[in-house]
Amino acid sequence: MWKCEFKKMKMRVVVVIIIMSVLLTLVMAFKDWAVQEFSAVSQQVPEEKLPKFFRKFLSSKMEVLAQKLKEDDFYLWSQWFGKNFGQFVPLIALILAFPLFSREYERRTIYYLITRVKRVKIYILKSMTGFLALCFILILFSILPLFIALAMDWKIQAWKFTGYTLQALIGGTAFYSIFLLFSVLFKDQVKPILMGIVVIIGTAFLSISDKLRLLNIYSYIMSHNVFQDGKMDPIRTCLYVGFSIFLFLLSWLLFERKEL
Repeated sequence: MWKCEFKKMKMRVVVVIIIMSVLLTLVMAFKDWAVQEFSAVSQQVPEEKLPKFFRKFLSSKMEVLAQKLKEDDFYLWSQWFGKNFGQFVPLIALILAFPLFSREYERRTIYYLITRVKRVKIYILKSMTGFLALCFILILFSILPLFIALAMDWKIQAWKFTGYTLQALIGGTAFYSIFLLFSVLFKDQVKPILMGIVVIIGTAFLSISDKLRLLNIYSYIMSHNVFQDGKMDPIRTCLYVGFSIFLFLLSWLLFERKEL
């Protein structure tokens, strides 16, 4: 059954890898152009004329950011982990998780599965297949930029990539566990997608409030603390690990008792 589950997952994994590879290539190949464009904008557009909500997301003045973007280490973190890759992690988790059970319900193939295999084995096979695929993708695109940067002779702090990778994995797993729960709950594939999009958008808005920082998985995935302080956030790490384990167990209990 493992081969069957990986076969179902293969196309989604390949598509995600292609898209992320293109994004990574663009980010690293067009560094000089991106820095020049941002510098030009920072000189032409006064910061006070920017919308308030945009200024809130700027941790420094635009002129300072324009200078920092010239640094290889800051550019790679901000434009990959803090922007492109960081924003795609929950989408990747959703793509891998939403059809795991809902597709079987919708196509009524779940009846065939439960007559041949115990529910606990079905749950482990499906949930772990998606989880392993997620881990593979997140580890690949957390470490690949490091090797490319070293090959391009960029000046980066390689030791920070351990923190980047672990926080992407833990944050991505937290999102995955939420979407897995939706896949178990709903008997069609549309509702898990819609609910997943609501969660992704809602989580993004949490960054506006400092009081809701612990719930903002996005900022954790983007690893600002790792870049700035060189260490992981222990409180949120434990919180998200515990949260993910709880949802994995809850999803199993719901699947075990679900009337089909």
